[in-house]
Amino acid sequence: MQMEVLKKFGELSLKGSLDLDTEDAAKEEDRFLEENIQPQVRPFIDNSQVHLRSHVDFCKTDEFRDLSPAKQQAFIGHVENTVKDIVTRRAMLTQAGLDPDVPALAEVPSAAAKVAADMAMQEKQAQMQAAAQQNGGVPNGAEGPDARLDQNGVAPGQLGQMQTPDIAASGAPQPAGPPVQASPQALPPGVKPPGSPRAIAIPGQ
Repeated sequence: MQMEVLKKFGELSLKGSLDLDTEDAAKEEDRFLEENIQPQVRPFIDNSQVHLRSHVDFCKTDEFRDLSPAKQQAFIGHVENTVKDIVTRRAMLTQAGLDPDVPALAEVPSAAAKVAADMAMQEKQAQMQAAAQQNGGVPNGAEGPDARLDQNGVAPGQLGQMQTPDIAASGAPQPAGPPVQASPQALPPGVKPPGSPRAIAIPGQ
């Protein structure tokens, strides 16, 4: 909304680099029309949200409608790549523990967001490894090390996969026994209390 208001009054310069992204998106559109140069998404440079807004408006102009269907589709492909870059940026910021909707992060491009997400993942893995080494490979709550586990508390599975073993298992598989009746086969015998007497004898009468 701020962008639209400033754009209407010709004061986009108040938004700093957003103005540069708006101009850059317009230049991409001009080069596409005049020089047939296909625009490319630059993850480390472009603010794809600003580019998307400009490109969508461009696709609604008469100039765009007058292009050949093949050329229209080529530019729409760039719009699709711009949307993918926006989705990637949001996912990477979220993975890094940041809110992608915070205005302070509006100008963080997708590649920078990916770097932040990778650093957050590396830090998390380092913390997990440090905790495992400090614990000596003993699972939380265990009384001692399990010979089946490595220092990370897991045991190797088939084809090199890692799987957490069943700590309660005895080691060798046990054959299944016969089925056990969960309830008695027959109902218990009926209990019938004696009936009340027909009359009550009162002594002395």
